[in-house]
Amino acid sequence: MWKFGSIEKRHLLKPDPSCEDTMLKEIISIGSETQPPVLVVGEYQQWKRRMINFLDLLDDKLMVSITEGPIRPTVTVAEVARTEVTPYLPAYEVEKPYDMFSHEQRARAAIDKRALTLLTMALPNDMFARVDNYKDARSMWMGIDNTKIIHVLVAHNRFGVRGTEKYEKRRENVKNAQSQTEATWRSRNPQSGAAKFD
Repeated sequence: MWKFGSIEKRHLLKPDPSCEDTMLKEIISIGSETQPPVLVVGEYQQWKRRMINFLDLLDDKLMVSITEGPIRPTVTVAEVARTEVTPYLPAYEVEKPYDMFSHEQRARAAIDKRALTLLTMALPNDMFARVDNYKDARSMWMGIDNTKIIHVLVAHNRFGVRGTEKYEKRRENVKNAQSQTEATWRSRNPQSGAAKFD
């Protein structure tokens, strides 16, 4: 072990464990140019702003994918005339298979997939478990926002009963607020399926 003045080498290289842990958490929550910021409990608004900036930095079309939703091109299946063997079938639309996408549609589908991937990378496991049933970035983004609202309601419910308010009445009020939140979510996202509100 060598000495530098009166300080030994081992003292120069020893990090402070409390500072290291705090710095690591902040680095993860802030993100970088190559990694998205990770959502930390209690810091949703900061994360949302950082995530928007991160996605805009990578490609401005990523936020378009989140705000407009994924591309869902359709193709019209021609009507089938009635014959002796088959009944009449009117024309109808179906979602276009990926191999029939145009070059622009393939590029947009790739952006939609990248937006979903980056969004899932920015979520801790417990939050991802609540929104993993969403198959596109827009639904997941809104699910994260909705889950944040539910967490506020749950925290409000755990706060306790006010002096004159009965516990049952308070619980009923919170359930009504949760039902209204779920109804609002479903009205904004009719195609995305049921959300996990537990």
